[in-house]
Amino acid sequence: MSRYRTVKTIKDRDQKKSMYIQSMYPPVPTDQDDIYIYATEGDRYDLIAQKFYGDATQWYIIALANADSNTTMASLFPPLGKRIRIPIDNIGFENRYNRFNKRLIYTQTISKRVFNTGFSRYTPK
Repeated sequence: MSRYRTVKTIKDRDQKKSMYIQSMYPPVPTDQDDIYIYATEGDRYDLIAQKFYGDATQWYIIALANADSNTTMASLFPPLGKRIRIPIDNIGFENRYNRFNKRLIYTQTISKRVFNTGFSRYTPK
């Protein structure tokens, strides 16, 4: 199964090209019930997500919760010995993420139709 299956696209009717829309991530709120562990050798965010959420595809929630100004969520491997926060409300975050990006896609689509940024007449796929 493709990891891009849930990524939204827009399509240029004139050139028949599809382009991916960049996802935006809302902040991951801290909760008093969040779980904390320390990264050990062989840890990966997807394996941690599988262990705590039962779904490895939600690795990015844990990566976002632990990103700071010195790190990015680009790596699937947490730094060895780092204290990792595992947000307990992963379903709530998924819902906020979906609502946030649904509005973002609509706004991007309308702004490109109105202001024509080099591509013409976008329609959501």
